[in-house]
Amino acid sequence: MRVILWLVALFAVLWGGFWYFGARTLRAETEAALTQMKAEGRVDYSAFDLGGFPARFDLSVTDPALADPGGRWRWRAPSLTVYALAYDPGKIIALLPSGQTIETGGETITLTTTDMRASAGFGLSTALPLLHAEAISDATEAKSDLGWTLAAQQLRLAIREEDAKSFRYRLGAEATALALSGPPAEILARANLPASPGQARIDADATFSRALDRAAIDTPPMLRALALSALELDWGDLSLRGDGRIDISASGTPEGAINLRLRNWQGLPPLLVATGTVPPEMEKQLGDMMQQLAALSGDPAELALPLTFKAGWMALGPLPLGPAPRF
Repeated sequence: MRVILWLVALFAVLWGGFWYFGARTLRAETEAALTQMKAEGRVDYSAFDLGGFPARFDLSVTDPALADPGGRWRWRAPSLTVYALAYDPGKIIALLPSGQTIETGGETITLTTTDMRASAGFGLSTALPLLHAEAISDATEAKSDLGWTLAAQQLRLAIREEDAKSFRYRLGAEATALALSGPPAEILARANLPASPGQARIDADATFSRALDRAAIDTPPMLRALALSALELDWGDLSLRGDGRIDISASGTPEGAINLRLRNWQGLPPLLVATGTVPPEMEKQLGDMMQQLAALSGDPAELALPLTFKAGWMALGPLPLGPAPRF
């Protein structure tokens, strides 16, 4: 019995020393990284602390902020807590508070969330390659200082490494019970569409120019291809489904097509007019053209059109939409 007690005591001492050494190393590396990134204008915070003895490393940051050095966006939150098991630090869990803000393009968006949490797994390498990450939030609301609000009953986001050699990752996103208010809801009303409820889901493979690892902080990867296996959007009677592939050139120009299938498409022409995509005098002509295209498909209630990207321009079937976005 005495031997067992001695062994338990020895293990406790060794484990305590391991935790203390790990915590001290983690604190020093975290402080050095935060100090450097703060000097570069990418990170800001008022304080951070490390605890969790004996089973975890708990990193708590007060008033964290992330920013693009070019000033294009900024994210802030009241606090951020990251948990990692002492015996498996490659897996982490993060708790994000309500009241996060995103500033971009002269607009400030406030995120009000309920039980928002995220987890991630990293490879056993000094590069810390991302293996997977997930985030979930209940009762999420994004409110802009420009007057619009988007709410969801539940929000799910996920990414998983599929092929490390080609830098290909599987992406997934889902939002349920979507509701709009403000100017977007007014646009929907002009198209005789309700402000709620809606739901959306995306399932895709994304190929990047480099791995998503710790070096990606300094050298952000560029999107090289997007293979969309499922795009689903339901809003009122309007139902959209899509799949396809887009390849991105080195200059960021997309080439390819997304095949869209729109059910109960009659709400689309007034919606395009309400958003300013199509002039009002073109609404009837566009509706007649879509009716003819839908009749050719064999189901007058469903309209099948490709969203094409070519030579820097994009079009929805025969309808030009203007310059394509740059990635």
